[in-house]
Amino acid sequence: AYPGEGLWLLLADDHRALAWLYLEDTLRSSAPDCVEQWRQQGCQTILLSGDRVETVARVAEQLGMGQWRGGLLPDEKLAFVQQL
Repeated sequence: AYPGEGLWLLLADDHRALAWLYLEDTLRSSAPDCVEQWRQQGCQTILLSGDRVETVARVAEQLGMGQWRGGLLPDEKLAFVQQL
C-alpha cells in the first residue's frame, strides 16, 4: 500500500502487463508558507486546476485554501479569471 491519493497506471502491450506505475504529486515544502504570505498581504488565493476534483481538494486543504476548482479545461480557467 502507498500513502496519499496517487494514481495507479498499468503499462501494457497487446498481450500482457509490462509494469504498474504509481504517480503522486507532492507539494514543495515552501508552498503553504508562500500562500499564507500572500493571504497576509491581502491577496485573494484561488486554486484553479485541470486535475481531478479529489486531488485538487486535497492540495487546497494542504495549502489552507478555501476557494478552489478542479477538473477545469484551460478555457474554463480563463473564463473564471476574467470574471474576477
